[in-house]
Amino acid sequence: MRFKVKVGKEFEVSEVTISEIEVVKAETELNKAKQQAKDTHNRTVIAWAVLSLVTVFLIGAALLGVLDGEFGKLQAVYNVAAVPMSAILAYYFGQRGGGPNKQ
Repeated sequence: MRFKVKVGKEFEVSEVTISEIEVVKAETELNKAKQQAKDTHNRTVIAWAVLSLVTVFLIGAALLGVLDGEFGKLQAVYNVAAVPMSAILAYYFGQRGGGPNKQ
């Protein structure tokens, strides 16, 4: 296997030695990265589900308010939905700049 070298002549790489410790470290890092990706995906799915549900209830309450001419139901739904919605939005768009990876 030949590689292009910027300085000097080409040389042949015939053997690479990797210790068992390095292999174990690499596998540990890979498993850790896979678990973090899985956790991130789960949080994203939960966040989208909660925000979608909140949106559906708010739109439904707004439509009922338009039909009835009384928006007390919309205010009641918003009072309940504002807490989880605000928590999710603050987590992703708060001072930390979005998510657990940016610190």
